[in-house]
Amino acid sequence: GELTENFNEMIKGLQSTENLQKEFINNVSHEIKTPISSIEGFAKFLKEDNLSKEEREEYSNIIIEESERLSNLTSKMLKLSKLHNQEIIVNKQEIMVAEQIRKAISVLEHKWSQKDIKINVSLQEIMILGDEDLIFQVWMNLIENAIKFSKQNGKIDIKLIKEKSNIIVTIKDYGIGMSEDELEKIFERFYQIDKSHSEEGSGLGLAIVKRIIELSNGSIRIESKENKGTIVTVQLPAFNKEDNKV
Repeated sequence: GELTENFNEMIKGLQSTENLQKEFINNVSHEIKTPISSIEGFAKFLKEDNLSKEEREEYSNIIIEESERLSNLTSKMLKLSKLHNQEIIVNKQEIMVAEQIRKAISVLEHKWSQKDIKINVSLQEIMILGDEDLIFQVWMNLIENAIKFSKQNGKIDIKLIKEKSNIIVTIKDYGIGMSEDELEKIFERFYQIDKSHSEEGSGLGLAIVKRIIELSNGSIRIESKENKGTIVTVQLPAFNKEDNKV
C-alpha cells in the first residue's frame, strides 16, 4: 500500500515537472517569437522603394528596439538558468547596502524623474557579505519595478534597518498594486502584470531576484493591494566581522 502511494506521488511529481517544462518552452517560444516577427516585418517594409525618410528611420528604430529586447530576454534567460544550477555564491565581498541602493536610485533617475516621483530614503549604514553584482541587480530590479508601477507624481519609500542578525530592506510604492491572483504568480518565470498597466517586460526579473536572494540565504516577501500600492520586503544576513574571524 505504501509502495503504491509513493509510486502515485512520484507520477504526480513527474507530471507536474513535465507540465512546468512544457509551459516554460511555450513561454520562451512566445516571448522570442514576438520580437523576431516584428524585426522580420519591419525589415520587409524597409525593402520598399516608396518609403519616406521619416518612415525609414521609424522602422529602423523599431528593428533596433526589438533586437535589444530579444538580446535582453536571452541574457536574462541565461542568467536565470545559471542561477538555478548554482548552489552557492563563491565571490563574496563586503557590501555597503545603503551605498548600493543610493547608486541604483541614481542610475534610474531618468525613469523616476520622467514621472515626477519623489523617493524618500531612510538608510542605516549596514554591511552584508555577498556577490556585489548580484545584490546590486536585486535593488535595481525592485526599485525599477516600483517606478514602473507608480503613478505620475507618486512617491516611493525605501527603508534599510538592522534587526537582530539581519538587514531588512522595504521598498514601498503607492501605485497600481496587484490583485491576489497576480500576487500568487509574481515570482513565476515569464509571468507579467497585465501589460495594459505598464510597458512590456520579460517577466523574468523577479524570478532572478528571488533566486539571488535564496542563494544569499535571505528571503523576499511582497504585499500588495490594487490601486493602493506594493510593499517589497527583503531580508538578508547582516555581516558581522566577529563571525568572520578564522
